[in-house]
Amino acid sequence: MVKTHVKLWIILLFLAIFIVPAILSPEMAEARLRSEYESSAAIFGVARVDTITARANAVYDVTVGASGIDKLIQTGYVKKSDTRNMMIAKNANETASSFTNNYLKSMLLQIYGVFFRGSLMLQWLVYVGFFLFAAIVDGVMQRRIKKDLIQMNAPIQFAVSFHIVIAIIFTPLAYLLLPGAVTPWFMPIWTLVIALPLSKAIANAAKTG
Repeated sequence: MVKTHVKLWIILLFLAIFIVPAILSPEMAEARLRSEYESSAAIFGVARVDTITARANAVYDVTVGASGIDKLIQTGYVKKSDTRNMMIAKNANETASSFTNNYLKSMLLQIYGVFFRGSLMLQWLVYVGFFLFAAIVDGVMQRRIKKDLIQMNAPIQFAVSFHIVIAIIFTPLAYLLLPGAVTPWFMPIWTLVIALPLSKAIANAAKTG
């Protein structure tokens, strides 16, 4: 069951990488990045967000720029002069080339958006990491108490909590690929949502009786 959950999420996320640029124009992608930058600056301040942006730029340059992925994508661009030389179905060719170019530009912006959101999540971990750690410690302590009291674990509660945790764990990956602007408060909200089921799953993860 766990493997099925993981495989399903991986397939959906892989498809999203290619589907999102098709429905998100370069202008919309740029507007989304600008909106998230400004809303993040309102929370952390411009100086801190510039650091977040610089970190995203560095990762982008290494993984996309230095690796040649951006050049590989750009080789798919179609020049308008090429379509003008096509006598047959000229308008259709120009429309297709425009779609192709916009798709490729959106893909590059989408990739950068993933790095920016990832850098923002990393910044939040400095604050919410302690809360997640507390939830884990709470779950461990509950399990020890049940063991000392010779209480049985709750397998149904564990199964439900565990499946909820699996779904929530993959939510940040989905967040990285969402086409629309998302509030920078995503990570604190996600942490509050996952804390209780995570603690319950740990508390009932092993036999205590």
